[in-house]
Amino acid sequence: MKFEMPGNCGNSPRMQTVAEFARAWGEADSEFFGEWFSGEPEWAVLPGEASTSDVMNNLRGDIEELQILDVVTHGKFGSVDGTARTKSGDRLHFAHFLVFTSAAKSGKIASIRSYLVGA
Repeated sequence: MKFEMPGNCGNSPRMQTVAEFARAWGEADSEFFGEWFSGEPEWAVLPGEASTSDVMNNLRGDIEELQILDVVTHGKFGSVDGTARTKSGDRLHFAHFLVFTSAAKSGKIASIRSYLVGA
């Protein structure tokens, strides 16, 4: 998968983790999720057209290109948005809002709210 992210994502460990979350989501990287999820995190997928498992199963290996536009972090919160292109050529806009178990750089992901919109 082609993966692009802004150069400033390496400015802090939390920004790097949030950017890597987007990459892991695009690649359905269960190893990353196993390392960073706090148990089974609450994951809401909006606008409600698909469940989390539907989104993960439908995207598994289907994203060919993922571009991160922005990563924002503050304390135990992080967000990332961007665009993805599937192998079939469909475009998808996404935004993931993450809440970590603590503001420490070792805090795990406790919950996620994902917005997915076809372009």
